[in-house]
Amino acid sequence: MKAGICTIAMKDRTIGEAIEAAARSGAGGVEIWGRVPHLPPADSSADSTADSSADSTARARIGSLLRDAGLEAVALGSYYRPDGTAASGRDVPEEERGDYVLAAARDLRCPLVRIWCGRSEYDETPPSVREAIYDEVRDFADAAGREGCRVVLERHNRTLTASWESAARVIDEIDHPGVSLCYQVPYPMQPHELRARTPDDFTSLLSRCAHAHLQNYVQPASPGSGGESDSHLPRTLLAHGIVDYGVFGREARRLGYEGWAMVEFPASVRGAMSEDEALAADVAFIASL
Repeated sequence: MKAGICTIAMKDRTIGEAIEAAARSGAGGVEIWGRVPHLPPADSSADSTADSSADSTARARIGSLLRDAGLEAVALGSYYRPDGTAASGRDVPEEERGDYVLAAARDLRCPLVRIWCGRSEYDETPPSVREAIYDEVRDFADAAGREGCRVVLERHNRTLTASWESAARVIDEIDHPGVSLCYQVPYPMQPHELRARTPDDFTSLLSRCAHAHLQNYVQPASPGSGGESDSHLPRTLLAHGIVDYGVFGREARRLGYEGWAMVEFPASVRGAMSEDEALAADVAFIASL
């Protein structure tokens, strides 16, 4: 399987340092974190035409760093979030604007743009709001297609795609050829539920996916030690946690999944390994699937 790293895994490093570390890990590509310092901010010191040119130049330099390192720009991990309010003209930070995100994806030559779907979970979102969100996603996907990009939806809590059941439903209801899911296991989640439900989740969703973020977790040693609750679990190496990614690999092959699988975050439970050693171990594990 094609193995990559999301540069958010190294968000305390410069983009150049993150690219160098990704290359050392054995990854074949990266998903660029769509925030400063990995995505350069706009230069607001001049007129808009000059700003656009400066932005493109800064992003082109990232492309050069990737090519020099032998890495592909797999995706842009953006923070564009359709939420049904496009017609209201609501102000959002630059990094969350659809036009800015697409310009960045174009300059970085990313074939995929990760976006977020709504601000609440499926069953908490009125049908009329869901439809407004879907319209925004479709419009963005049309614009992305004109730039040569496809769209993948983040699967995250407080979004329409968060639950075991809703992710497939959302992709089917949007029903757009340029929109797929970015697979990841639902989280936060109880350990027993992750163990029991992820095999069927792989089977249900991988045919609807064009990208994947992999994370794995360990059960806390004692009740209440996993964070806010026992559903908030420490991250560990992909090969050794609660989720059996061997099943992911088998289902991906069976279903013809052709996307990348990305290490999203470094393991905090990693024994004597350094962060870079753990990232390299996860990359090697994904490549073996």
